[in-house]
Amino acid sequence: MSLNFLIAIPRFGRRVDAQYVFPMGLAYIGGSLKAAGHRVAYVNLNHCQDEIDAAVESKLAEFTPDVFCTGGLSVHYEYIKEVYDAVTSAAPEVVTVLGGGFFSSEPELVMRDFGADYGVISEGEETMLELARAIEAGSRPEDIEAIDGLVYWQGEECKRTKARTAIEDLDALPWPDYEGIDLEKYFAVQQEKTNARYMSVVNNPRYFAVVSSRSCPYACTFCYHPIGRKYRERSLDDLFAEIDYLLNHYEVNILGVLDELFAVKRERLIEFCERIKPYDVHWIVQIRVDLVDRELLQLMKDSGCYAISYGLESHDDGVLSSMKKYITAEGIDRALELTYEAKIGLQGNFIFGDPAETLDSAKNTLRWWSRHPQYSINIFLVQIYPGTPIYMDALETGKVPDRLEFLKEGCPPINITKMPDEDFVEMERLVRDYGRLSGVFGSFISKESHPAPQDPSTTLFDVAMQCPHCGDDVHYRDLSATMYDAVFNVPKGQVACQSCKLRFYVSKQDILEHPPEITALYEQAIEKQRSGDLRDAYKDFIQTYVDSGRQHADAIYRSSRLARAFGWEEKHASQLTRAVRLRCNVLEWKREWAELLDRQGDTFGAELVRNELEVIEAMPFANKGEGSIALQHRPRSTSSKSRQPGPPSPSTTP
Repeated sequence: MSLNFLIAIPRFGRRVDAQYVFPMGLAYIGGSLKAAGHRVAYVNLNHCQDEIDAAVESKLAEFTPDVFCTGGLSVHYEYIKEVYDAVTSAAPEVVTVLGGGFFSSEPELVMRDFGADYGVISEGEETMLELARAIEAGSRPEDIEAIDGLVYWQGEECKRTKARTAIEDLDALPWPDYEGIDLEKYFAVQQEKTNARYMSVVNNPRYFAVVSSRSCPYACTFCYHPIGRKYRERSLDDLFAEIDYLLNHYEVNILGVLDELFAVKRERLIEFCERIKPYDVHWIVQIRVDLVDRELLQLMKDSGCYAISYGLESHDDGVLSSMKKYITAEGIDRALELTYEAKIGLQGNFIFGDPAETLDSAKNTLRWWSRHPQYSINIFLVQIYPGTPIYMDALETGKVPDRLEFLKEGCPPINITKMPDEDFVEMERLVRDYGRLSGVFGSFISKESHPAPQDPSTTLFDVAMQCPHCGDDVHYRDLSATMYDAVFNVPKGQVACQSCKLRFYVSKQDILEHPPEITALYEQAIEKQRSGDLRDAYKDFIQTYVDSGRQHADAIYRSSRLARAFGWEEKHASQLTRAVRLRCNVLEWKREWAELLDRQGDTFGAELVRNELEVIEAMPFANKGEGSIALQHRPRSTSSKSRQPGPPSPSTTP
């Protein structure tokens, strides 16, 4: 006998076909159930154009499930609840099972809120197979109670069985159910809404991830391990068999290793590099800063590694110690410098608000961050996930008065430091205001459009940029209109150089054609300004900008200059800040912004802006846009190096 399982993948956002992380956990569950002979169907709401209720009803019309499964992370709580309610409303008789990090971290709380029949804590493959056998046998109490890692109801009481032992032999697990979840739709979303900083190293990216190990041997205070704390590795033989399958069946050309920590031993990483090199595929991995050295980084680079994600978190040794990172600021400096030198892209975050954080420690990290814009480090407030040590502390101190409401709100930032609230608010302001502004920009060369070979009614785009790190011309080819918009037609897009692999930012203001009516009216306004007729000059210019309906940073900046000339300091300040927040990469604008911040009394903010300016001005290829308010496109270089064509487009179309 076999059961019908419906696995629902929540819509991980409000937009259909937005980019999302492949639901590896649910795919592993589906693969295990199929291997045991059960029938498995999926409803992936990330690709359903219908409303959630309609999408669920449509799936239920073609597939009648015995058991319904769903899950996700704590930040997806409301999205998971939406699809759960839709299924149980349309099919109230179905047996319901929850799993994933959002459940494992708060099992009883979630069970009561959802009203599910069962919940799976930690790894789910073995638990689900045992639960399936128990359901087939009639869900006898003695069978249910014998399943480790399960939460279930006994009358009105929510019961939890013994914790399940971690799965030791990961090679024995079936691979994720790729076919069931329909990878082609997933690849199409990448093409249309690509995360360019990861995928722009090749034209027509087909990125997919594998998992080579489970959990992490470290215990960072902000991190929750939904599948337990015991670190286990797959054999590289089994991993490369899966890689072979993905490359041969799905033409994957970018590989992500999705482990929490890829390797704790140098030897495993070296062997992986030696085995992956003949594949000639780009790959990305997450490792610790204390694992790398110059020799290892060069080996990784030579074998196709184009980006490394480091767990940085802070540049203050006291905060790093509080987080139990077991790394130092000096170690971070060394790893980032060597990685940048090796021309491997960097991914890393600083997260502010650890219990040991002070306003001074936060400012020290921000100072260092502002002096290293070439690394493109992101800055955020720490997110307090249920199940983490800092979450448990927040519960004890009353910082989270309502656990369920905290989940429903998406785990919002809260002050768990010893800072007074006014200092925490100031830190939050600094992270918010300046985190969106830093970065090294490439220089725009050209944008061209052409009809798609297979569909002349579809327009494709080619964009050429100069990399600010190595100076090479980079050609991003055959971009669909939506992919072009997602990468280049945003205030601040991030891409990777296809030559040196380092990342840089693209300003929308460079790519946009400068509205000629704004240029003309600005020139007229300048003439009126000289004659003293400032009010009409400002009015005419602003009205034309508003009528054009464009969020054009250059126009906003010019209007701020006119406002200042008229003596409207407040309007000048707000418009200049808005222009800079639209990621204007012209350094002249930022110099003026630093002066404005000084006048407003934000001397620390002015210091951050000037730190970045100093670094960018010293970079020979960075887009500085000096000496002119108008947009300046760099003419196409005539050097032999720059004239080399970019990589050809693949012969196959995803």
